[in-house]
Amino acid sequence: MHESPDNSPVTSPREQDVHTLHGYIPIPTDLLSLGTKTYKRRWWILFVFIFFSTMNNMTFSSFSPIAVTTVSYYQGITNFELNLLAEVFMLSGFTVRFVAMWVIDAKGLGPGIFFAAAVNGVGCWIRYWPGSGAGGYYYLLIGQSVCAVSQSFIDIAGPKIAANWFPPKERTTATAFAQGSIFVATLLTYAMSPHVVDQGDKIPMYMLAQAVLSTVGMIL
Repeated sequence: MHESPDNSPVTSPREQDVHTLHGYIPIPTDLLSLGTKTYKRRWWILFVFIFFSTMNNMTFSSFSPIAVTTVSYYQGITNFELNLLAEVFMLSGFTVRFVAMWVIDAKGLGPGIFFAAAVNGVGCWIRYWPGSGAGGYYYLLIGQSVCAVSQSFIDIAGPKIAANWFPPKERTTATAFAQGSIFVATLLTYAMSPHVVDQGDKIPMYMLAQAVLSTVGMIL
């Protein structure tokens, strides 16, 4: 750093490419990526997570687009019981999420994601119960609740994957793709479900397809 003839500070060429921390500590850009090793498979890891996250978040909004069909198939469940299928995810969001935060930070991203994948797979298979009526509904609700536990881990893992697998210049992009899967899941559910499940007797196959795809995501 030196001064120009008019006494105004002039930044040297070496100091031009810096990031500023708290507005006053200059940090050279090359130090930000010091020690960061990247792997080509980071994009595969991100893709698998996006697929897995999409499948989990599709369970969240599975029945909202087909509310009338769902009520008919489960023989007159109340609006409260229908809404409860989604509300269990909200309940998990401000209870189980604190446990998920601790597990991912204390035990690591890998164990946290593996646990979430296993729980999501179990929840989807519990939902797939070949029966209608009140009894079938309670299996559905239990399955939704189990999947909701998984979502508490999944929805907070995207930034961690970006930080662990991607260099600084790619982390914003990776985070945007990972978190964007939440909205993609909702879009797909609302766009496809009314056409796929136009009759109540198609609900079991609808849940079977989600269970199979969630199992694939768990294996990947």
